[in-house]
Amino acid sequence: MTISVRRSGPSDRQAVLDLLERARGTGLSAQERAEQGFIQGRWDAVKVAELELGTGIFLAEEDGALAGFVVTASGSEVVDEGPPRLTMDAVLTSGIDTDAAGILFYL
Repeated sequence: MTISVRRSGPSDRQAVLDLLERARGTGLSAQERAEQGFIQGRWDAVKVAELELGTGIFLAEEDGALAGFVVTASGSEVVDEGPPRLTMDAVLTSGIDTDAAGILFYL
């Protein structure tokens, strides 16, 4: 098993969207969702492209197949309400050196 990491590009957008859709937990019971986790919300190719142009989306590939990804954003890029914005606000008001915590990684 070989894991590699690289920055995503336009040809990766559909694979990112497909992985997000599989992680939505459709068909899971409330208990299964609590135990396994799931993704909320929906992205489209336009949103993925916007994120790629910012600090980026980084893909983890196992033997050449997409295994996961990380979206990175600076505080000024996290404009949506919800967990990403609330997490960034908590970091910015915590007293943590924002030069060290200037990038937030979230899945």
